[in-house]
Amino acid sequence: MEGMLCSDDQQRLVSSFLEIAVGQTSETARQFLQATNWKLEEAIQRFNTKKNKSLLLPPVTHTEPMSNDNVAAQSSSGAMTVGNSQHQPTCLIDEGAFSPSASASPPNDILASLYPTPFHLMFHGSYQLAKATSFSQDKWLLVNLQSHMECSSLMLNRDVWANEVVSQVIKANFIFLQVYDDTTVGRSFCKFYKVKSIPLVLLINPTTGQVMKTWCEKVELIPEVLIVDLLPFMDYGPRKHFAASLSKKQPKPKG
Repeated sequence: MEGMLCSDDQQRLVSSFLEIAVGQTSETARQFLQATNWKLEEAIQRFNTKKNKSLLLPPVTHTEPMSNDNVAAQSSSGAMTVGNSQHQPTCLIDEGAFSPSASASPPNDILASLYPTPFHLMFHGSYQLAKATSFSQDKWLLVNLQSHMECSSLMLNRDVWANEVVSQVIKANFIFLQVYDDTTVGRSFCKFYKVKSIPLVLLINPTTGQVMKTWCEKVELIPEVLIVDLLPFMDYGPRKHFAASLSKKQPKPKG
């Protein structure tokens, strides 16, 4: 995949990596991205895994040489048998305290907590089924096209779809579908609607498939702007809009 990415795309992914992994170097970002075929989300997961493992290692302590008196004391207690050179180490640290399950969450959980997928909003089904559901419920279809290689896609999950007001507006008035560009549905969607940039949000009329509104710029993909733009579509559904458009096409009776 590296051969398919131009230097500008690679630098953009490096910059996105550094926005999330604050304090790291460009060289570190490039190493993780190259190791994951330049997939940003996987690179961040691998980085978090390595960071967590380093945090789990117990600190190295320097001990003073044992005196003969200490050796004799340990021998009498059974902690060390000097005669046959068999050593029985004593663990002074609870190993369970340093296990991944006790001290750290899996990398997927970490990433999910930082940039949660909006399962609470999403329609769980195919695009065609989402259209059919929108049509039957007379609701507009809101589609969010995402990319695993775009940091802005992760930010959209965190900053927009997790917003409480946005969530309430969408759940009450729209059918929301989130798809990724590397899936079969996502690729077909990109081709049919001639998508040029990701992330992208489209408001679709389920009756005709017509795109009523798009949001793609950073200044548009913020809660305040999105809510204001959605307000007109909360006043009427696709059926009323379709009926109104038909009435406009009807020839006026001659007086």
